Amino acid sequence: MKSALALLYGWGVRLDQALTTPHRLPSPVFSVGNIAVGGRGKTPFVIWLCRWLESQGLKPVVLTRGYGR
Repeated sequence: MKSALALLYGWGVRLDQALTTPHRLPSPVFSVGNIAVGGRGKTPFVIWLCRWLESQGLKPVVLTRGYGR
């Protein structure tokens, strides 16, 4: 039997899918991270990835949600 929290999460996912429309972006997107926070090496990896992309002649852009959200 599923927990109440799992059922609520599933309902939220289905609601989100019903109310949003996916959009194709003109450039590739890399998403770095997961639900774990702090100390996972995400920032050093993003720095390395940006430097590597720049060495390939690309101009990476980093978007963050910021702290305290």
